[in-house]
Amino acid sequence: MSSTRGLLYPQNTYTSKIIKAGALLTDTKTLLANWDETLSVQENLHRVRSENIFGKASRSRIEDILTIFRQRYLTSETVTLSLAHLVLLCHPI
Repeated sequence: MSSTRGLLYPQNTYTSKIIKAGALLTDTKTLLANWDETLSVQENLHRVRSENIFGKASRSRIEDILTIFRQRYLTSETVTLSLAHLVLLCHPI
C-alpha cells in the first residue's frame, strides 16, 4: 500500500475492462443456462462461439465477453457448475 496525504491506496492496477464488459447479466444467464456439464470449459466455449448463443453480430464482441466470463466464472469447475445449476433452478429454459 502506498500513502498520499494520509490516504491508503492499494498497489493493484485497475483497467478499463469493467467499462467494456459491464455487468452482462443477460449474457451471464444465457451462458450458464446453456452450460453443458459433460463438456470441458474449452469445449463449452467453442460451442458458445460456434452457436452464437448470445446473438452478437461481432465475433470480437463475443471474444470480449468470453474473456470476461473466463475471469469471472470459469476458473473453478465447482463454481461454474454451481452457478449453472442456480441459473437453471431460477430461470429454466
